Formats: sequence, structure tokens, C-alpha cells
Amino acid sequence: MKEMIKKNWLLVLVVAQPILDIIAYFQYDNLFGSMAGYIRLLIMFAIPLAVLLLKRKLSFGILMGVIGLYCLLHVASCYINGYANLFSDVSYLLRVIQMPVLAISFCFLFDKETYKEQIVKGFVINYIVIVISIILAFITKTGDYTYRDYEIGYTGWFANANSQSIILISMAPFVIYYAIKKKNKVGIILAMFAVPIVLLSNGTTAGYLAIFVIFGGFFAFYVVDFFMKKRQRKRIQPAMIIGALVIMIFSGVVYPLTPKYAMDTYDNGKREEENEKLNQKKNKIGQGHEITLEEILADPEAKQMLIDTYKDELNPDLVEKFGVERVLEEYGWWPDSYTLADVRLQKRINAKLIWEDSNMLTKFFGIEFTEMEDYDLENDYPAIYYYYGYIGFGLYVIFLAYFLILIIKTLIKNFKGSFFFFNFILAVTYVLQLGLAQFSGAILRRPNASIYMSLIIALIFYQCGKIEKQSKDKVKKVGKNGQNTVLSEKNF
Repeated sequence: MKEMIKKNWLLVLVVAQPILDIIAYFQYDNLFGSMAGYIRLLIMFAIPLAVLLLKRKLSFGILMGVIGLYCLLHVASCYINGYANLFSDVSYLLRVIQMPVLAISFCFLFDKETYKEQIVKGFVINYIVIVISIILAFITKTGDYTYRDYEIGYTGWFANANSQSIILISMAPFVIYYAIKKKNKVGIILAMFAVPIVLLSNGTTAGYLAIFVIFGGFFAFYVVDFFMKKRQRKRIQPAMIIGALVIMIFSGVVYPLTPKYAMDTYDNGKREEENEKLNQKKNKIGQGHEITLEEILADPEAKQMLIDTYKDELNPDLVEKFGVERVLEEYGWWPDSYTLADVRLQKRINAKLIWEDSNMLTKFFGIEFTEMEDYDLENDYPAIYYYYGYIGFGLYVIFLAYFLILIIKTLIKNFKGSFFFFNFILAVTYVLQLGLAQFSGAILRRPNASIYMSLIIALIFYQCGKIEKQSKDKVKKVGKNGQNTVLSEKNF
């Protein structure tokens, strides 16, 4: 048993993730935090420690040192500016650095093909566990909704709908890859339809759009693959081209039946009513005559009427903190009801105005999280920029960009040697995750989601290294026509 766990430690780690999420859900209101949170913290320290002991690489120590030094500088900056809550800020900082810490650790650890197989198998198991947990939560009425106030969308035993959506999106391409690799027709059809149905039932915009990115990517890959490999054509190529098209058409046709459509319809109807009332108020400013925004701002009386019109429409907390005129200016002076109802925008405005009032030290190393806690930003990139300043944001962007550049560099140097389905889904998943960090959030700052990005990054690093090694090795076959053919990986 011990030997089996030792050999499959990574599979155990991956499969533990949805179980930890379920534990966290049922311990959400625990005063001292959930056990899942402490286990994840332990993992974050244990894995890099294992790398230090097993690999003894100076480069790893330097990278960990850079992260550690930045953390100390951020804490020192907040201390100089006057800490409101050291514990809250540091605990949040640990959540944010988990992704790069684990990603770098995995990059140094992954040196066997079995690790890749364990991750893929783990993703498939996790997907099944999550789907079963959603069904059980629905049957027992113990789960949560994506939009709980409206009882729309199915999240199940997950505390954060955005995180669950990102996790499902991150694993979806690998579920289909696994089914194709097993060459099981029933499994392929089941996976092809299960993935969009699960994402559609979740109800998030990210989940819906990801269907078209994933299956549009599959369609493009197999079209190129079909024409590139004329001598190695297989039935799977046209089948996947047609299948991907069918899934995208299916997702478009059933859209009116989805939780996302229900939420959008409700939200748009409510906003339209509010907009009509707001427009009636705004029309009074020009006293029935058409008047431009420039003319309103140039006329003190008209400007005051504009401010009075919006005074009760703006977030009262923001108005109290920064003044009605300053907040309204951030909205562009003339927002509609859709813009005013955008909670994410309210949070960004709060962060931007706090940032503007901050000193240069804070701008270099970031704002203390405690100041932002009530308006915690939902989008990851602005959050890292404001919470960790020019230095922290710069380091994070460089880290993420490195692996994107690595993918592009590998493709340019050895396109044919790297154009395989597994490599393709790695690239698609990583690009999706980078996009989700901005448009959805909760992937760079939530440990339950960020670990999936850490694993994807490590797989990219491993695959790119393997392709480079293959191209350098003198393992070549001489064909009958005298041309050299580089051996490519067996797994498509």
C-alpha cells in the first residue's frame, strides 16, 4: 500500500482536490477555517521542501528566494504604512503565491512520463467526482446554486461558483483526450456530450464560452492534422471534426434552455426597467433640450443637476469614502444602469481610488489586503496589480509570460515534432486559464483552482523540454529516399 502511494503520489494529490473542496464547503462557516485550507497550506510548504531535499538545485533555491524576498518586502511596506491586520494580509499573500510556488516545484519534480499519465487520470477521476457530487447535492438539496439568490445554475458542494467553473474548464479537454486515447467509441461520445452539458448546467459565462474555445480548438486542430498527415490519416480525424461542429451547434441551439440564458434574461429585464427611470431623470438635466456631456460639465448648475441625479444611484460606501463627484468621474459621468449594476466595476473603482491615494512605497509593493477585503477584486490581474504593486505584478506577469513564450518558441523551432493532440490541449488549456484570470477570476488567488494551473504549467515545461531533447538527440531513421526523419512521440 505504501509503495503504491509512493509511486502514485501525484495521482493521490490530484484526486484529493475535489474531496478537499467538498470538505471546505461543509466547513465554510467554521470560525477557525476549514481543514481543507490547512491541508492545502501544508501541501504548499511540503512540496517545495521535498524538491530542496531531493533535487538540491541552486536554480530552484534562487526562484524560491525571489518569491520569499518579495513577500518580505510587501510585508515590510505594509508595516511601514501601518498594518491594519497582519494575519489577514499574510494569509491572503500565501494563497496568491501558491500557484507559482507549486508550479516551479512541479517543474523540477516532473521527470517521468508516468507523472503526465497520473495527472490526466486524476483530472478524469476529478471530473467524474465533481459531476457525481453535483447530482447528489441536487437530489439531497444540500448543494448550492451558481446564482444562489435566484436559484439558477448548479454548483453543488462547492463554496465558490467561479472556482468550480474554472476547474471544470481546466479539466474538460483532458477528459476528451483520455477517452480518445482509450479508443472507446462509447467513451468518446459520452465525454464529448458530458463536457458541454456540465459546463452549460454550471451557468457561468466563462463555462459557456469555453465550450466554443475548446471545441473550436479541436475542430481547428483536426483539420490541420488531417491535411498535415496525409499518409497517417485515421478515422478519428473526420469524426472529431464533425463531432466538434455538432457540439458547438448543439450548445448554440440549447442556449435558451440554459441557466446562463435564464440569468441574462432576468438581469437584462431588471436593468432595462432601471435604465428607463434613469433616462427620465437624465432628460431633466437639459430641460428637454439636447445637451452634450461637455456642456453639462462646463455649466456649474447643469453639473450639479447631474451629480444630484446620480447621487442616490451610486454605491453609498464608495460615495462616503471618496465623494460623489470623484466616484461619478470614474464612471465617465454618464453611466447607464447596466454599468452602475456592475459589481466587478465597483470593486475596481474602489481599488483604483485607494491606489491613487497611496504613497510610492505602496505602489511598488502593493496595498494591504485588509483595506480591500470588503471589495475584494474578482478579476485576477487587477487584483494582483493593486494588492502587490508594480514589483509583484511585474514578477507574476513575467512568470506567466515565460511559459507562453516557451510554447511559441517550441512551435517555431519544431512545429511537426510538437503538433500532437496532447500538446495542443495543453496550450489551449493554458491560454484559457490566462483568459479566465482576467474575465472570470479566482484562478490565481484561490488554491483549489490555482493548483490546476500549476499542474498545467509543469506539464508544458515537461513537454517542451522533451520536444527540445528529441530534436537535439541523434535518434533518426534513414528512410529509403535517404531523408532523415526525427522520431516523434508515440502518444498523439
